[in-house]
Amino acid sequence: MIFRRVKAHIEKENWFAVFVDFCIVVVGVFIGIQVANWNETRAENELIGDYIVQLKSDLETDIADIETGYRTAEWRLAALTALLEK
Repeated sequence: MIFRRVKAHIEKENWFAVFVDFCIVVVGVFIGIQVANWNETRAENELIGDYIVQLKSDLETDIADIETGYRTAEWRLAALTALLEK
């Protein structure tokens, strides 16, 4: 449809109308690109949030594992110390 309008304006040599049509197309493309960029940024921020939540969960699990290993090492050390004392 816009192609037909531009063609009609060119045939009538209405250069102002051609310029206006061109500006409408350029502005439309610009807005479309901006919306796509905003959407991509939003999706990346959402992904970053998901990564942070997963990282927090992983760190909490790792800390719990380290504490368990530390308690186990203390228990073994106490048992070995008691065995050496006998």
